[in-house]
Amino acid sequence: MPSKRVLPATLSLCLLSLLLTGCSDGSSGGSGIGDQITLPGDSPIPETPIREDNQSPTSPTVYTESRFWAQGKGSQEKGLFATPKDNNGSDEIDSSLLAELPVQTVPTLVEADERLAPRAVFYRTDTGFALAHTYGEIAESVKRVSNQQNTAETCLGGWAYDLDAMDNTSVAYHSQRNTNDCPERSSVTEWKQVRLGDDAGTTPQSFPAGVTVVAGLNNSAAHEPQWLTLESDGTPARYDALDLSTSRQGIDTANTGAPFTELHMIGRIGTEGAILAYTDAPTSDTDRNYQLTYYDRTANSISDLPNSGGPELKTLPRIPNAGWIAPGSNAVFFGIGNALVRADADGYRIIDSVDGPGRPYFVSRSATHVIWGLLKADSDSPRREIRVVGAGGSGASTLVRAPYVETRVRGTADGWFYFTAARGTRADGRLRDPFAIGYNPATSNDANAFILANAQWIGSSIDQAEAVSDNVQPQALASAPITDLFYRGGDSDMAELKALIDPSSPLATEQGKAILPKIELGRMNEWNSAATAVFMGPGFGRQRLLTSVEVGANENLAGETELRVGSNRDLINRVHWVDPGKPGSINPIGNRGPLVRHVPLF
Repeated sequence: MPSKRVLPATLSLCLLSLLLTGCSDGSSGGSGIGDQITLPGDSPIPETPIREDNQSPTSPTVYTESRFWAQGKGSQEKGLFATPKDNNGSDEIDSSLLAELPVQTVPTLVEADERLAPRAVFYRTDTGFALAHTYGEIAESVKRVSNQQNTAETCLGGWAYDLDAMDNTSVAYHSQRNTNDCPERSSVTEWKQVRLGDDAGTTPQSFPAGVTVVAGLNNSAAHEPQWLTLESDGTPARYDALDLSTSRQGIDTANTGAPFTELHMIGRIGTEGAILAYTDAPTSDTDRNYQLTYYDRTANSISDLPNSGGPELKTLPRIPNAGWIAPGSNAVFFGIGNALVRADADGYRIIDSVDGPGRPYFVSRSATHVIWGLLKADSDSPRREIRVVGAGGSGASTLVRAPYVETRVRGTADGWFYFTAARGTRADGRLRDPFAIGYNPATSNDANAFILANAQWIGSSIDQAEAVSDNVQPQALASAPITDLFYRGGDSDMAELKALIDPSSPLATEQGKAILPKIELGRMNEWNSAATAVFMGPGFGRQRLLTSVEVGANENLAGETELRVGSNRDLINRVHWVDPGKPGSINPIGNRGPLVRHVPLF
């Protein structure tokens, strides 16, 4: 087997930066060649395949749920499909699925609350809302949820989860303003909700006129699922999802500038706290700024947060995108402009920033550190970089600079971060000269980083036991700890799918040399060896589904947007089943065609 170029460990932060771009001094900006990535001429370190008998499942409970995928018009068959837990075929579940619309996976605590698992999928059909369970006789379990009709013309606007009793989980929605037009939620004042326990004869509950749904509040030890809202008079309130008609509770805003014209959820801190942002400027004001606040669910109060140190940031110029936010156990981290902000119950502050204009494109955190991606626009050739900083704001420095950097893996494994750098993208959307990088800033020994040439991280599986925590909410599973890590690489067309043996301890030693133990899962597709692989975010393991996309599609758009919402682009896809504990286990299922994709979290 030809050797793979794996650059090992013993890489300090500065050395890793040097290998890829030239070393930074740890301050804002720094040198680096920007439009190239260079590697030293050391002897490559081979990957080492392992035997299948070294990888038995840690627990049979990870195999209890079926996996779902959708096939749209243009395929030989249309509808919602499932593959049983051990990949013995595929079953048609509901041919009335509207495949061009998103399908939502519903997680619930199972096995005496020992793990979080996908227990149902919620979707829209040509007759209404529907729910299918992931266990038992699935086709027989399909039920209509409420008597809502014309669901193709609805926009889902948030979830209030009950992780103990799935029937009490609720979804808020509103009608489209125009065909295929789902406006920004802050402009919508006519909302409804259905509970997953509603039967086909139940009429959806309506929120009071003029109310805007801000976010769902999940069940906790002290509260049933609730909704955080903004009333027509600009004051916030919350409603119990069980009964919207009599449960309105006003929220104390004495320590704010209420009334508000907008209110937004930035990130959750467990089930009893959240970082919010509001503005009191007229909605017609295009230059309105946003004040950060803390919502104390126990006290039912919202209070303005002070700037608690560091460079001054009086207000936010905009609401950060969801991908720029990483909630933690006691703080929320988010990127805004050229800065990284930490916010908690006591205040907020900038913990890292760079000189010149910039725009974040992801934020990820571990228990001790935060890494964030930044698109720099201070030169004729915009470049991306990844920076690392301690969760408390210490030791900020540049880790990587390259023309293209991505992270499809937002969660971490015992402090390990995983991201991909490349010299650019090709005309067909594939990466040019990609490098898969692993890095653990909390470790200073001789095995804290590695670089794998001609490879790309593409997906991960959630640690279902670690996800059983108030600190990991269903709305933020992208930040949950991971157990499995998938990548592609090893040949010129990068069609080989592989998985690390242990993402929490990825490197090993063999005969005195560092190796990267992995398991080979097979080539992506028999009909198109250059097909790209899309996981559409993290999922519940261990057995997983992924979708292949024919070359010619922009794989980043396909993974983050096109496949998720089923766009009108004529992409030819196919769903595959894989078990990262079994060599050669990748297996295509279903049909090729447009609007074919696996359901997120599977």
